[in-house]
Amino acid sequence: MTKSLSVVLCILLVLAAAYFANRWLSDSRTPSPADLLQTAFHDADQVARQRATLELIQFGPAGRPYLRRILAESDSYDVQAAAIDGIATLKDWQGMPHLLDAIEQSDSRLVQGRAAVAVSRLLGAYYPYSVNTSSQQQSAVLKSMRAEYARMQESRPPETER
Repeated sequence: MTKSLSVVLCILLVLAAAYFANRWLSDSRTPSPADLLQTAFHDADQVARQRATLELIQFGPAGRPYLRRILAESDSYDVQAAAIDGIATLKDWQGMPHLLDAIEQSDSRLVQGRAAVAVSRLLGAYYPYSVNTSSQQQSAVLKSMRAEYARMQESRPPETER
């Protein structure tokens, strides 16, 4: 009986050691911003690309340049929209030109609408931009957004990443 108990204890000990060794040796590190950028651009899974983009928010100011790059270069409207959410969440003033360009140049109503909301948040004012209005109305609102951004840019101290 003691022999069978010893065998069972040895098996349990080996299993426990294998479990803890696997946990200790596994690569459970947090992906770097550069890793997340690569995922956002190249992963075959659209949801993984969006998730990687949103995970850049956890890096705070260090994630801002990556979000700007994703907004400017991604071929996915959903990923661009996620980058816009990140730029707005991190209050990335340097991302403002990218947001304004997204409103004006994107073919996606999703991207245009998200960018308009983000610009309004960053400027601290409501702008009645709607993807459902005429192009003349959209242009007028965009022009007032750009004017306010330029006015605020002149009165702001030089931007430092915070």
